[in-house]
Amino acid sequence: MSKEKRIKLIQEIQKKRNSKIITLVTSDRPNLNQAIHQMMNDIVYEQIRTIKSKNEDFKNIDLFIYSRGGDSDAPWSIVSTIRECFPKCNFNVLIPFRAHSAATMISLGADEIIMTEKAEMGPVDITIGNSPLNPPHPVTKQPIDLSVEDVMGFIGLLDKLDCNRPEEKIKSFEILTNHINPLAIGKVNRLLEQTKLVADRMLSYRKKKLSIDENEEIVRKLGSEIYSHRHSISRTEARQIGISYVKNAEDYKIETELWSLYELYAKELELKEPFNPEKYLSENGIDNHKWNDLKKAMIETEYDSWQQLCDVEAKRLRQVNQPINLNPQISLPQVPPNLNEQQIQQFLQTWLSQNLPVLLQNATKDAIEEFLKTQPSGQIELKVTDKLWKKK
Repeated sequence: MSKEKRIKLIQEIQKKRNSKIITLVTSDRPNLNQAIHQMMNDIVYEQIRTIKSKNEDFKNIDLFIYSRGGDSDAPWSIVSTIRECFPKCNFNVLIPFRAHSAATMISLGADEIIMTEKAEMGPVDITIGNSPLNPPHPVTKQPIDLSVEDVMGFIGLLDKLDCNRPEEKIKSFEILTNHINPLAIGKVNRLLEQTKLVADRMLSYRKKKLSIDENEEIVRKLGSEIYSHRHSISRTEARQIGISYVKNAEDYKIETELWSLYELYAKELELKEPFNPEKYLSENGIDNHKWNDLKKAMIETEYDSWQQLCDVEAKRLRQVNQPINLNPQISLPQVPPNLNEQQIQQFLQTWLSQNLPVLLQNATKDAIEEFLKTQPSGQIELKVTDKLWKKK
């Protein structure tokens, strides 16, 4: 039923805009989030092939998007594919709510960005996560995320403190490299320049091009002048930044449909229901559980629906704070009647020689499990297994 409602809304928006719509929605649930990635371009292309096979006439190709961001290489692939396949159409992005980071980058390449009053974009800077080059967390010792804002903030602070002499800059860089691997700093700089390059290419690819100065202003402000990656850019602020082709959804009379469509995807992906494995384990008194076929992303048209699924296994890690003394319990079999003492011993010895290894292994396993349940609860270990995209 939910799919039928989504398709109906997609068709209603298409009718008002003389367009074909591709939706791209990724999950931002805690512990079950999904970033935009390169493989999504393959699914977008599958949807494009289906649209083209219908041989229908339309003026606009619209990408409905909800995402917190992702791979910095993916936006150019997605936008250039859509442009190549529909050279005569206007390419537009429809933003009902969140289109951050890589989703903002995709939006920059549109001819129009149509936003509801609740819609928001975000900075297009880079955060490097889970890299061995990143500095370790002081407690967990795991690599912490390294963001462009942090590095640029340090450099900006030096300018504010008037540390402009060469020896001061060298000393400051030495201090920085004592805490952050120089290769990580170099990677931040390289990715920042790559992001600016891709953003500039996106802007230059539009049908109605802005001036070079306007493009550079947009890239500079989105790439390095907003010092929080979580900053939300409304449509009013987007225009102030220089993105003049941002349009109001209500001007096209589609604001209600856009928000309703977002709500249906939010329900389908359970975006408003936190995925809390620790709570589930606690409430059910168990130490591990596996969830199968959880939905992480969707790419859809009125013709086809594709979903990215995953399995999640949660395991509670116990903190063993004392020596382990195990007393495994082994149940002996019933002794046949009318045996003398010597025959009983022989019977039991024969039975134990045949069954003891397996019995001892099982009893020890049960004893360890019972022992661990008495130990303090530690962290929850999550294992996420992504599956290939599946056509529904």
